[in-house]
Amino acid sequence: MKRVDLKNGCREEIIRKMTKEELRDAIVMRCYKHKVPIAECGCFDELKSVGFLDTESTNLDSDFGVMICFSIYHHNKMHTYVIKRKEWYDGNEERLIRGLYEHLHYVKYIVVHNAGFDINYLRGKFIRYGISVPKHIRYIDTYEICKKKLRLSSCSLSAVASYLRTEHKKYWVDRECWRNLTQYKKKLIRKIVIHNQLDVLVLKEVWEKLRSVRYTSHYL
Repeated sequence: MKRVDLKNGCREEIIRKMTKEELRDAIVMRCYKHKVPIAECGCFDELKSVGFLDTESTNLDSDFGVMICFSIYHHNKMHTYVIKRKEWYDGNEERLIRGLYEHLHYVKYIVVHNAGFDINYLRGKFIRYGISVPKHIRYIDTYEICKKKLRLSSCSLSAVASYLRTEHKKYWVDRECWRNLTQYKKKLIRKIVIHNQLDVLVLKEVWEKLRSVRYTSHYL
């Protein structure tokens, strides 16, 4: 996003170059730090209102899967929630879902890779636990950007990260580990948490390299 510099009097010029969607977001969104509309603030390019999210679950379907963990990075800090043993055997991940819901109040945008899973999965979980789907959040799908704008042979996060030469690398969890998740095993859970956190750091780097590409954001 472009920086709005009020001191140099260039705010009007920048606003004229914005699309209708960008202008609407700039008017509605407020700077987290200064509590004023972003279009009137000098923090336009500080990523203060963007969170980077990744989730891990036992199944890709929200009615069969239980969330193992999630990590969300915002305001220069990683936040990770991990399911506990009793929650695992009760099939109850409500604490994680509500924890994520609370963190969504600190951001205006969330960046994910492959929203077809993460976003749809979360909608199902929010509704299951009687949580209203946040109306103020828009999400950006880096998978969608890569698929439409970069013409890569593979748009998986690992392939995109390799192509863009990110500093962080994915931590691979082999298929045997996922197959053994029929029981709560701390060693396996620990591996999945590391995998989850590194995915978020890789995602953040990928997004920073893709920011110059025109993209579309969507409401949850």
